[in-house]
Amino acid sequence: MMASDGPCSLTSVFFIALVVTLPCSVVFSEDGTVHGHAGDVGESHRDVRFPPVVDKVGDGAHPAGHMKPFGHHREPDAKVTEYDRFIHPKEFWEKHVTKLEPLVLKGGALGSSANQKWTDAYLDDKYHDVHVIIERKVERRPQIKLRMTLRHFLQHYEEKNWYIVSLLPNEMRHEVEAPACLFCGNFQHNIQELNFWMSSGGTASIIHYDADHNIHCLLAGRKDFMMIDPYYNRYLDLYKPVDAGSGFTSINVDSIDMVTFPELSKVQWIWTTLLPGDCIYIPSKYVHQVRSYGRSISVTTLFTTHGVFNQTDCHNFTYNYSSLADVDVMWTYEQGDKTIDIGYGDVRVIKDFLLDELEDGKLTKDIFAEAYQTITAGRDDDDEVQSIDKVWSFLDEQGKGFVTKEEILAFDREKLKKFSRMTTPPAGPLGEYIVSEDKMEELLKMEEEQDSQIRAFEGNEMLNQGATGDALQSRGQHEEL
Repeated sequence: MMASDGPCSLTSVFFIALVVTLPCSVVFSEDGTVHGHAGDVGESHRDVRFPPVVDKVGDGAHPAGHMKPFGHHREPDAKVTEYDRFIHPKEFWEKHVTKLEPLVLKGGALGSSANQKWTDAYLDDKYHDVHVIIERKVERRPQIKLRMTLRHFLQHYEEKNWYIVSLLPNEMRHEVEAPACLFCGNFQHNIQELNFWMSSGGTASIIHYDADHNIHCLLAGRKDFMMIDPYYNRYLDLYKPVDAGSGFTSINVDSIDMVTFPELSKVQWIWTTLLPGDCIYIPSKYVHQVRSYGRSISVTTLFTTHGVFNQTDCHNFTYNYSSLADVDVMWTYEQGDKTIDIGYGDVRVIKDFLLDELEDGKLTKDIFAEAYQTITAGRDDDDEVQSIDKVWSFLDEQGKGFVTKEEILAFDREKLKKFSRMTTPPAGPLGEYIVSEDKMEELLKMEEEQDSQIRAFEGNEMLNQGATGDALQSRGQHEEL
């Protein structure tokens, strides 16, 4: 076993020599597993081993991994493929994106000044007025989402059950290194949004997949990833909402019920642990589950591909440092914006949708109204979407009663983005509707009560199945991180 006590030095040579000091103490065992020690990334008095030690036999009465955290159901098959800091965009496309194959870029974001600068004090001093969307740490869907200033979050997040999942404000983008593998070909024209994640630790995602490809870069803390090939979706009881590109499962990641879900034993997985400066590529619709320990900050770059790669500008490509401020991004947020436009998706899909509805080269109001009712079906009455009349007037600006193919093809990005805002409710509260602290606490308390009821039901189910008191106690301790 190799150990590093005190600051960890990581030297990576690619085009230039790069030496970065990481504030951590990590032990790597010979089999590649990671042990985080007290003080390494803010997890006090806890030594978290990942991947976990798996009891292959079980207790005789129940299958192996029963009522234990996800990952105890079987040992991992391998680590995620790793590269040292950089992969050429063409190789990234051919070996990973087209094959939906995850990868890790060790030190892929080490050029980010955020790695060193983004202390709570620095963030509060520089960016206290920007707005962020927060959720509860233990993820359940749907979630109550709240909007607040970054200062308010920083003042309370260590004592509250909060974490940020929001758009990275434009004001902060220059301090984060952009993934070099997206800087030639048509990657650079298909970046949808940049997400900002921050928590005090103890977060556990549900088992899920996302619509877009994404590159998740850790700037502070530690995160453990379980990655599951889509082949095994059949065993995961996944649910995909009708109007969403993502999917998730109700399986409790802190206490998996191997009696209810016996086929989980067939679900193979690969793993990685990210430390500050590391990045992981998560392919579109690739199932994963993530845990964080101690204070953590991440930035994710979401992109689409449309199944093609134009490499005309890749022949003489060389890597030069670029920040996320140099990236053309579809959906952005900056201080003062009414909405935080997270999760809207690729507007070219909207253009394709409108073109598909053409009859004899025209889109009429009646045809559009029928299609519009389909895409908004099932939404609550209070969802902030516009009426058919308003949306149609926006499309048919001249009041002709129809829109031509040529007009739709001419719709620019901003018009399509406005269409998205009119037809899809925002992910979080609008700027003028930030609730008071008392109301915020009331909403969070209501959700916590609902969560407690769910946990009580699950606990009764565990007792009915003969689960031990130790399993219940272990689960409770984990969720209180």
